[in-house]
Amino acid sequence: MLAEVGTLCGLTAGEAETMTPVQVAHNLFESNPKSSPSDVRKLAEKWSRDPEFLDNVVAHYIVMRMKRTRFSEDAVVDETGD
Repeated sequence: MLAEVGTLCGLTAGEAETMTPVQVAHNLFESNPKSSPSDVRKLAEKWSRDPEFLDNVVAHYIVMRMKRTRFSEDAVVDETGD
């Protein structure tokens, strides 16, 4: 399973195996920036079935989405001169 996830994120299975929740969230965000939290959790289950690990991945993913949305909104405001 890790081999297919690693391929999805451009990693080897060995690299995928040693990733932290933050690294997993970052890689999932880069490859799936519009996924729902439940979809992210399903993808993260390929790394680990530990509930705490999965909760941390989803939490970090949500924060990344919120930051990107905020920066996108700021960019729109800056472009209009407001």
